Amino acid sequence: MKRPLLFALLAALALFAAACEDDGELRLRNRTASDVWASVDDSEPRDVPGWANWSRFYASERTATVTYSGNYVFANSVTREVRPNLVSTVDISPDGGAVEITNDGTKALTEVYISVSGDPNWGSDDLAGTIPPGEIGLWTVTQGDWDIKVVDIDGETHYKYAQSVVTNATLGLLLSNFGKYREKLAYHGDIYGK
Repeated sequence: MKRPLLFALLAALALFAAACEDDGELRLRNRTASDVWASVDDSEPRDVPGWANWSRFYASERTATVTYSGNYVFANSVTREVRPNLVSTVDISPDGGAVEITNDGTKALTEVYISVSGDPNWGSDDLAGTIPPGEIGLWTVTQGDWDIKVVDIDGETHYKYAQSVVTNATLGLLLSNFGKYREKLAYHGDIYGK
């Protein structure tokens, strides 16, 4: 008589323990000073503010893929195993800083070139679309010194040279502070013009 009661008690205890099992947590920690946009398993991107966390919970073990980008973070993707009763963490740390150009002029900007300071080649146009008057464009770049060239809708070119960008911060520039002529600057003993 005691054995069936003991087995019933053990079975009830096992069921209770299974019911108390916690979900697994996938935790995203934004360790940057600006927003990060993250998608889990190709879901709609979610805005995670600077210095904030966001979590998703899973009732069973699974592999989750997190894709993210941000103002101070280059696009990246990581995979994490999520298990019940455990927290799997994705720390998103800054990769660089940002260049922000405010068009405080009267004409739309149609081209933006950002190149490493001192490089004689501008490279390709970094602007997709236009920046209308009163609007802002932002680009993520690595820490360092950058030369910037913008072209307005009338083809007028504006330059800004040797602009320092630091990690986890935004360098804000007004179009009105750009020079309108190709400048020649001394750079490491050489003269260059772009």
